[in-house]
Amino acid sequence: MTDKEQVMYDIERCICHVPDACKDCSKHRHFSGNAVTCMESLMEDALALLNEQQKLIDDITQRRINNGEFD
Repeated sequence: MTDKEQVMYDIERCICHVPDACKDCSKHRHFSGNAVTCMESLMEDALALLNEQQKLIDDITQRRINNGEFD
């Protein structure tokens, strides 16, 4: 599972427009500051989180349907 708090922190570092904020991002350390590679990896993590969230929503919705909550 992807760490939601870390992904959110890294996105904040990416968009804050503060000089050298990228150095605090976990991706910066792994990709030696290659901005394109960092951002691609960050987007992959964000997409994984969104997919996990959608699966949870779908599972909860299906359980509610099975329990007759939408009748």
